[in-house]
Amino acid sequence: MQLLRGLKYLHSANVIHRDLTPENLFVNCVDCKLKIGDFGLARSMIQSGRGMSSYIVTQKYRAPELLVCSNRYDTSIDMWSVGCILAELLGRRPLFSGTDDINQLERIVSVLGVKGDVDINFVDNEHARKNIKSLPHGLGIPLASIYPHANPLAIDLLKKMLVFDPSKRIDVTEALQHPYMASFYDPCLILLPMAPSIMVLKTMSRKTQSER
Repeated sequence: MQLLRGLKYLHSANVIHRDLTPENLFVNCVDCKLKIGDFGLARSMIQSGRGMSSYIVTQKYRAPELLVCSNRYDTSIDMWSVGCILAELLGRRPLFSGTDDINQLERIVSVLGVKGDVDINFVDNEHARKNIKSLPHGLGIPLASIYPHANPLAIDLLKKMLVFDPSKRIDVTEALQHPYMASFYDPCLILLPMAPSIMVLKTMSRKTQSER
């Protein structure tokens, strides 16, 4: 819930984190408050219209659209990463651990399944489309069978986060209001930025470049 609140703040400011992993989440051992860290790859959504690098996000948490080298994406890549983190919490290990981008995509398809063109309409690159179609297709593996002891509502939320087509993936607002989060959700605790701004990111980017 704390991760989703933080992500709601970022996405409301038109900011994509682009590298959400367990290693970039910091929990205070005294009050258990969670903070999102490492904004070195964060970018404004304003930049996404011009195309951005697809070689971002640690591989285990990288969304399918990044694995097919799309440089046009949005906040849905963060939601995929959150889904991977949730899966890791449920199973105590990463759900998708490919050896490279191709193998990562194969593992995702083997678990989620791909229903032909309907699931890959978002892929603009014809070569990438052919590669996906060449992978063994099936119905996938039910997430409930992978995590048999998980709360059914947690499985339902996970299914909505780990959707192959980014346009059909749940967004952070919907995730916060999902029944699995009902006992924790309080709109009054959701902080929003006063106004979307990329000035802080520009400053951070300059600082990072000067340190390299």
